[in-house]
Amino acid sequence: MTQNTPESPIYLGFASQKGGVGKSSLAETLASILYYEKGIPLLVVDCDGTQESFIITEQKSICPRRIGAFAFYPPRKHLTTPMKTKIGRGLLALLVCVQALAAPNAQAQRGADRLFSLPRFERAVACIKHYEGLHGPKNYPYVGYGHRLLPGERLSCAMTRRQADSLLRADLKKRLVTFRRFGRDSLLLAVLSYNVGEYRLLGYGKQPKSRLVQKLESGDRDIRGEYTSFCRYRGKELKALRLRRRVELALLYEK
Repeated sequence: MTQNTPESPIYLGFASQKGGVGKSSLAETLASILYYEKGIPLLVVDCDGTQESFIITEQKSICPRRIGAFAFYPPRKHLTTPMKTKIGRGLLALLVCVQALAAPNAQAQRGADRLFSLPRFERAVACIKHYEGLHGPKNYPYVGYGHRLLPGERLSCAMTRRQADSLLRADLKKRLVTFRRFGRDSLLLAVLSYNVGEYRLLGYGKQPKSRLVQKLESGDRDIRGEYTSFCRYRGKELKALRLRRRVELALLYEK
């Protein structure tokens, strides 16, 4: 495979004349794997002027701009209606994407450098904020960045970002205490438990101890498969959850 360098970039485009077939999801997933797992600097460009998948889902997308991983440029104002009609929406997206990807990706690289220069705890906080998003009234009984209200707690759904940040850090520190016996893997387990619950990892009652924890207790830290297996919701595997697990590993696993 040709090496991707600023002088000789590799161009990839995803296009279809039919909407809702997964162009944005496929582009975002592939970009995340190349960037977080392979360390390949890149630039993602949404060139579909009739909709704004990446922009609208900034708060929920796999790699939003606020952590500096990618840059998304909606071309709406640069494309005219006659152009869209004549060439076709999907083909236009592909053509513009191929041209736009030749732009320098220094911004993306600087964003990655900033993220990995943070202490691991700060990376964990940023990762959780990114995936959970700031919850509102419709997310009750979850508030802040995914905190589940406990009996007797009287926390408002309308808390500020600063209040939500403090609550997240407090929750994460409590989980660090729970998993402290796992040493350098304690933060990774704390972040995972924030999403899936402590009992799914440690076991409780009829809930058996997870294979992940059993493996770590035996001294085996080759846990990629066990960690990424926590990607099911209501019995169904979700690609977005599997990707989230991969991103968490890339950010927080210490060799």
